[in-house]
Amino acid sequence: MHANTDRSSRPLIHALLAGGGLFVLWRMARALGTVFWTIFGLAMAVFWAGVWPRLF
Repeated sequence: MHANTDRSSRPLIHALLAGGGLFVLWRMARALGTVFWTIFGLAMAVFWAGVWPRLF
């Protein structure tokens, strides 16, 4: 048996997969932004507390 290679046979499934992929990318980008701001805030707290020169 051969797999069906006709790309137009299931456009709904392809659209749903593409939409799901975009959604996952969007959620990952939002999560990375949150992680960045958390690390930035902690780094600023360490810097302003004067601990930074003792760490490095």
